[in-house]
Amino acid sequence: METLTPEENLLAQVARATCFAVRFQAGEVPDSDVRLYVDELIALYRRKPDGTLSGTGSEEPGTVASAVQFCAEQLQHVAPEQASKLRLALSGNR
Repeated sequence: METLTPEENLLAQVARATCFAVRFQAGEVPDSDVRLYVDELIALYRRKPDGTLSGTGSEEPGTVASAVQFCAEQLQHVAPEQASKLRLALSGNR
């Protein structure tokens, strides 16, 4: 497992929160924010796919790969194009 910098960890956590929020508050979260965080999360995934997230609040720490998967699932119905980009990144890095 790779260690993320505090900035990378923050980026991954904000991306997860944005993906979660857009599912319930689609009109409140700008599409540009969703695109930005999807692109940033994909870039982070390409650099550190096994990077460990800190402070996720779960018993087992998440990884950047699990954050990408989570966002793809959350965006599946509300932003399918962005969900597809995330799934494509996952399939391309294995």
